[in-house]
Amino acid sequence: SSELEVIFNNLLENAVKYSDEPVHVRVAAQSIPDGRVKVEIADRGIGIPRPELRRIFQRFYRASWDVRRHVSGLGLGLFVVRSLVRRQGGRVVALSEGAGRGSRFVVTLRPAPRV
Repeated sequence: SSELEVIFNNLLENAVKYSDEPVHVRVAAQSIPDGRVKVEIADRGIGIPRPELRRIFQRFYRASWDVRRHVSGLGLGLFVVRSLVRRQGGRVVALSEGAGRGSRFVVTLRPAPRV
């Protein structure tokens, strides 16, 4: 689906954008016994301070570390990701051990309908 393309392109672009050289991004996918699929995108980038982990999915949210890095954007990317994941019947979670410790985004999607 093109929505899935938008979701994963956005997460991968962010993983690269918020990483210093050398960029290292890991993508892992697995099916869960209940039929859902879990995809994790992890980087060794600048990380996300714990208090901001939930807020990063809000519309127009620009984190303090985002502004300091002078990264362009409107603060809509992760809001769009969360909205599209929810439309697909899934959920997305951001995880980080804090500033400088990298980030992980875990997307869990329901099984595709049988045709």
